[in-house]
Amino acid sequence: MSSPVALTTTYHTDTYPAISPTSPALTQFGETILITGGAAELASASRIIIVGRRDASLEESVVKLRNEFKTTEFITRQGDIGSDDSITFLWEFLHSQNIFVHVLVLNAAYVSERILYSEGAAKLFGKSGFKWDSFALPADFSVWAASPEAYRLHGRYVWPHWDVNELRADSDIQKQLQGKGVHESRSRRIAYFR
Repeated sequence: MSSPVALTTTYHTDTYPAISPTSPALTQFGETILITGGAAELASASRIIIVGRRDASLEESVVKLRNEFKTTEFITRQGDIGSDDSITFLWEFLHSQNIFVHVLVLNAAYVSERILYSEGAAKLFGKSGFKWDSFALPADFSVWAASPEAYRLHGRYVWPHWDVNELRADSDIQKQLQGKGVHESRSRRIAYFR
C-alpha cells in the first residue's frame, strides 16, 4: 500500500532504526513537549504535556508512562483542540504555570485501509479485522519530526509512513524544502500528523 501522498517509495507500517527515540541524535532532553490527541513516545523529554478529550483515558496512559519513564514529568490536561475556549484555557494554564512549550505535536486521527493498532481499537474492531499500523510508527516518527534532523519539515504536514532516509536523500525534495518558511528555531518546532 502507498501513502495517500507518496513522497517516498518505501511505505512503513512499523518503526525502524532511523526514527528510534533511543537514538542520541533524537533526544528531547530539557524540552517541554505538548501532545494533542494522545500520547507519543517522546519520553526523552524533560516534560510532556498530553491533551485529550477523555480525562480517564489520559490518566490511564500517563500512569503507564510514569512507571516506564521515571525521569520525565507528565502533565495531563482534558481538552478539545476543536474548541477555541478549550484551547484558550489550555494556553492560559500553561502561561500561569510559566511553562514554555518547545515542541508541539498535533495528532489527528485518520482511518483508511490501515489503521493504528491500540488496545482500545482492537477491542472495538477486533485484532484480525484490519491491517494494523504499529502504534510505535507515528510515535517514533514524531520524535524524528521534532528533531533538528527534520528541521526542513518543521511547520509542514508530514506522513509517518514516509521513509526518512529517502526524504533526506532525495535532492528534489530537499530543493523544494529550502528557503520556504521553514522554522529552524527550536522554540518553534511544530510537527503535524495525519
